Amino acid sequence: LVDLDSPASQVSIRFLNEDSPKAVLVKYTENGVLKQLHINAHSDTASYAVDPTTEITILGDYSPYYRVCTVAPGTLKEDDDAVSTAVQWGNVPCKVSRPSPSPAPAPSPS
Repeated sequence: LVDLDSPASQVSIRFLNEDSPKAVLVKYTENGVLKQLHINAHSDTASYAVDPTTEITILGDYSPYYRVCTVAPGTLKEDDDAVSTAVQWGNVPCKVSRPSPSPAPAPSPS
């Protein structure tokens, strides 16, 4: 369990750039340190620990570094949330997808 009120809480997030023909830069905070992550066009990332209480900004990875979208503080709640860059560019909220809770496993036929 993650205590979202604790300042050091991190959630494990994937960034999805699969649908974008452009590389992007992700600016996020991890343990109080501002990090920058480059994501190639048409690719997704492994999971990164991010601080969900700070804003995450996604920029186009070329001058003039247009802002693609942002994730407002408090939007990301749990591990395995995914932030998608597949939005109309502009200062808009990024799409955040959350895995649907897995149903109770059915008993396997023996």
